[in-house]
Amino acid sequence: MSTKVGEAQIEIFNNAALEVVEDDDSNEIYVKGTDFPLWVSIEEEGQFIRLRTYLECKEGAPLEDLPSLAALCNDEYVLVNFTTTVYEDGRGYLNGIYYIYYNFGLIAPQLVYSTKKFSSIFLAALREFDSEDKFFS
Repeated sequence: MSTKVGEAQIEIFNNAALEVVEDDDSNEIYVKGTDFPLWVSIEEEGQFIRLRTYLECKEGAPLEDLPSLAALCNDEYVLVNFTTTVYEDGRGYLNGIYYIYYNFGLIAPQLVYSTKKFSSIFLAALREFDSEDKFFS
C-alpha cells in the first residue's frame, strides 16, 4: 500500500526544477518537466518508490502487435519495465514501471536522476520502436 508522498519528496523535485502536482486520491505525485511525464508513489513499509507512466495507443493501432512492441522495448532498454494493457472497448496502452528501493534512506540526487532517466528511456523506446507512428502519433 502506498503512503502519502511527503513534502520532502515534493521539495526534492521542485529543487530539481521539475513541476509536480500532488494527487491526494492516489497518494502519488505527477512529475512534469522531464522528457515524458510520470507518476511517483512511495511505499514506506516496503521502502520503495514506484515510478510509472503510460501512453494510450492511437485509434486504429494494431493492438494485437502491442505485446511485441513491449517485448522489443524490454529487450533493448533497462530501467523501465514495459507492459501493455488492452481493454475490451478497444483502448490500448503501453505502460512503464520501475521500483527504486531506499533501505538506507532516500538520496535526493539518486531519486531525481532515476526519475529523469526513467522518463527519457520510456520516450527513447517509443521513438525507436514506433518510428513509423504505428501505435502512437
